[in-house]
Amino acid sequence: MADPRRQGDPRNEPVYRAILAVLVASVLAGAVLTLAGEALTGSQALANAGLGMALVCGLLYWVFRLLGRRAARRAAAQRQEHGGGNGEGG
Repeated sequence: MADPRRQGDPRNEPVYRAILAVLVASVLAGAVLTLAGEALTGSQALANAGLGMALVCGLLYWVFRLLGRRAARRAAAQRQEHGGGNGEGG
C-alpha cells in the first residue's frame, strides 16, 4: 500500500510543484510559438525560438521529475532506516 504522495515526500514540496508548473507552461508557450509564431508574425526566428524553448523546457521537466523520484526513494529509505516506514516520521 505504498502511496507515492506520502507525507514527507519531497515531490509534495511547493517549490518542486511550482518549478514543474512553470516548466509545463513554458513547454506549452514554446509549442504555441512554434506552431503560430511564423503564421502570426511572419518571423521564422520566432518559430525556431519557440521550438528551442519547448525542447529545453521539456528536457528540464524530465530531469526534475527524475530528480524528484530519486529524492522520494532516498527519503523513503531513510524513513525505513529510522523505523518510521509508515510515513509519519521517526
